[in-house]
Amino acid sequence: MDSMKLNDKIVLDYIAPNGKLIAQRCSAYALKNHNFYDYIINRYNNNTLSFEDTHYLKECLYRIINNIENPPVCKLCGNIVKFSYTKYPTYCSRYCSNHDEDVLKKISESCSKSLKEAYKMDGDGIKLKRLNTLSSKYGTKLTSSSPFSVKEIQELSQKIVEEKYGVKNAFQMEKCRKKNIETSRNKSIQLQKERGIEIEYLDNGNYLVKNCCPIHGDLEYTQTDFNNRFRIDRYHVSNPCYLCNPFGYHISGQQKNIVNYIKSIYSGDIIENDKSVLDGLEIDIYLPELKIGFEFNGDYWHMNPLLYRYDDENSSSHIKAIEQWGKDRNKILLANEKGVKLYHIWEYYFLNYKDLQLDFISNIILGNIDYEHPLLKLKKSLDKIDTTYELKEYMIFEYENVRIVYVDGFYFNKKSIPNSVLNGWKSETKRTIFVYDYEITDERKFEVILSDIKYALGKIDNRIYARKCLLKELNNKDVRKFLEDNSLFGYRSASITFGLYYENELVMIYSLGNNFYGRKKDTEIIRVCTKKNTQVIGGSSKCLNYYIKNYAKSGETIIFYVDAIHHSGSSMTDFEFVKHENGFMNYYVSFDKLGKAFNRTPSRNKEVKELIKKGELVLIPTYGVDVYKKIIK
Repeated sequence: MDSMKLNDKIVLDYIAPNGKLIAQRCSAYALKNHNFYDYIINRYNNNTLSFEDTHYLKECLYRIINNIENPPVCKLCGNIVKFSYTKYPTYCSRYCSNHDEDVLKKISESCSKSLKEAYKMDGDGIKLKRLNTLSSKYGTKLTSSSPFSVKEIQELSQKIVEEKYGVKNAFQMEKCRKKNIETSRNKSIQLQKERGIEIEYLDNGNYLVKNCCPIHGDLEYTQTDFNNRFRIDRYHVSNPCYLCNPFGYHISGQQKNIVNYIKSIYSGDIIENDKSVLDGLEIDIYLPELKIGFEFNGDYWHMNPLLYRYDDENSSSHIKAIEQWGKDRNKILLANEKGVKLYHIWEYYFLNYKDLQLDFISNIILGNIDYEHPLLKLKKSLDKIDTTYELKEYMIFEYENVRIVYVDGFYFNKKSIPNSVLNGWKSETKRTIFVYDYEITDERKFEVILSDIKYALGKIDNRIYARKCLLKELNNKDVRKFLEDNSLFGYRSASITFGLYYENELVMIYSLGNNFYGRKKDTEIIRVCTKKNTQVIGGSSKCLNYYIKNYAKSGETIIFYVDAIHHSGSSMTDFEFVKHENGFMNYYVSFDKLGKAFNRTPSRNKEVKELIKKGELVLIPTYGVDVYKKIIK
């Protein structure tokens, strides 16, 4: 074909008919055979690649396909960008790419998102790793994972700031001060939406909260006081008015608040800071006629589990959180021995839910509430005990066919139940159930565990036959509520869930989904949960048979991880026992913001083992899980 008569459209019709590029037609060989080659390589006189470059032809074709008459320029500096074998880049160099504000913003947002997700998944693990690295590098045991807790870093930072800006602290700079105010105000805008408040920003940096109080109207707050009283991620009080709530965040003031309230509802003797009853230990507020005491626990001094990890250390007293919690627990037990009911009021809850806390105190004094330590409550709930013996860390209740081991969480760091003892118990026909104090302090979990114990002891009166139940497939709304009320482990999503109804009441849930820990193609029985204090005879078999008949495929493997801590696996008659996973490696003591123990994350297995060797993670004795499987024929 005469190259003088060629144009871009003719070339495109050949290499990309109907708009679809055919790679074989873009080779030099094919283009030469169809007399397109000369036209293409001579089409432009301003290519960024030299004619000798093996990718010169690619650049020509790229420009024809994308209708690029002139080579594009760098987004940042305006220089021509060089063709990079498959396309023109946005920037001419890495320097320009790294200095574009849009790129920096995108990287920042991406990093922030990744960090947030990482911290959501394993925030405590990240902090612990960072703390260990800093402690190892600087040869000192630190209590904070922040680099600025290291004296050397503090001094170096101060020196750099002083040399560069002439001030000792960056926040002394006008630019930083304004930025700080701007950031805080941006957060307050979101806060206005969440809490329905209207804010006016004053020139002095303070906030004017409109209609803050029905009595005192508009009120002015400093930035710090505003954050403490209004920010949801900090303390926010039900009544943020500093005139109505003048004591602010001083513990002594709040304690005096409680005393004044008790005086308003109770005419008997009230002794503050009593040391005569508990062998020298102090009771903040003691009512001798009622033999009732109230402890006001400051979040900082008593290391509120909502705010501190078990291994956090109080920088003033140099006492770790778990040790402080142990002291508070022992104080309760000593008070019980002395015939005194001792109640703890946490600073956080009092500040945020003052009315509810005062109502709680009122009910205690008036006799409407009778709180007991979980161990004492458990002992009372177990009617008849054949044998009882105590190791320091454990209270063991022996029945003819069941052994109940109450484990005191404050002693996890001292010793564990020997492996030989655990294995010996496991080999017996007698069933062993572990009851952990951190679980049964939760009223909901206490009722669930008590139901499991009654089932094991054969004391369940409400027995229902599955043949009398109606099977229905359920949605997540129904499932979540039932599991939160009746399962120790709460809700977990599943692919499919069946429910058994008896007389229009949901009495059992059976859910399945993809195997989480093993092969993804296997099916896992995720939850088998019966209503508290109820036994559904044949319920598991009915649900499983329904699944096999309507959903299962030939050759499919169904896996079930039975919680050996609380359940025996007696219903797994149609399943093959695979293995028992040792209990010592299933849980460890590392408390989250709610003060609960973690189940070990599989992805952190290697790290966890190393921390155990170093003594920085303490294992909780447990039976772990029994693994069962069934292959569908």
